[in-house]
Amino acid sequence: MTEQELLQVPEELRELFIALDKQGFNPQMCDTLVPYYHNGVPCGTPEDVGDICHDEYDLMPRDMVVLNKTFSFDAYGDSMVDEGIESGDRLEIQATPVARHGDIVLASVRGGYTVKSYFEDDYGRPWLVPANKKYKPMLITEERCVRIEGRVLSVRKMNPRANNRAMRHAVVSCEEYVPVHRVSKREHAEEVVRQVAEMVTIVRQWYAVYRALLDLQVWESESYGEFVALVSRAVPEHEHLPVSSELRRMAVQSFARPVHLWNRDNAPVTGTRFDTYLRIAHATTEAWEG
Repeated sequence: MTEQELLQVPEELRELFIALDKQGFNPQMCDTLVPYYHNGVPCGTPEDVGDICHDEYDLMPRDMVVLNKTFSFDAYGDSMVDEGIESGDRLEIQATPVARHGDIVLASVRGGYTVKSYFEDDYGRPWLVPANKKYKPMLITEERCVRIEGRVLSVRKMNPRANNRAMRHAVVSCEEYVPVHRVSKREHAEEVVRQVAEMVTIVRQWYAVYRALLDLQVWESESYGEFVALVSRAVPEHEHLPVSSELRRMAVQSFARPVHLWNRDNAPVTGTRFDTYLRIAHATTEAWEG
């Protein structure tokens, strides 16, 4: 920075600017208002962005704001990702009808707007070129009614996001990375059944285990058959394996509702038998949560 420019920097920032300048950076004050348009510009198929109006401004360094009108848009879409432009990035654009080979431009195609690279081939023909293999270049012809509206001066990351594929590759390639087996709900339920199986002394008591697991959303709806199969896998040697018809017979009165709504005065069993069912159901829930 020149001494004159440095004098324009607020005193509390002057030391910081001097330090950055000595390190080879070019610090600049953001002191010039630039219109910011909310509509957004697609980096993909040209789209109509509707009525273009602004009610906010961005602050930019004076040197970046040239004599031509300068404005900003937020990009969306993925056609320019290989040039580092992603959805959410803010594009500072200089209004101009002229583009040079290699410029990233804002263009209108039959009234719809798009951001692409401007390219001239070996025969001097102009193209709009995406930076993503998913999209095809577009030859600029009179029939397509293409008009250059401006060129991109800068790209700002308003909400930086890391590349998920790159992060995953880095982590998986690390020697500290060890795959972990994820236990499914069904596998966890089998372990719970093994823990509470000894409490079950008659076939119908399996209903308490089934109802507690249903409350825990191991199944989205009633599924006696799945439960019977699960118990048979978990404890195949159990003396009293469940039977769907017996389980169904217990799903009456308050037992047809979640365990916390069971009512001693409105249940298919009474007295100590009710207490046993309730104890098995609570033990099932505790085993699941423990």
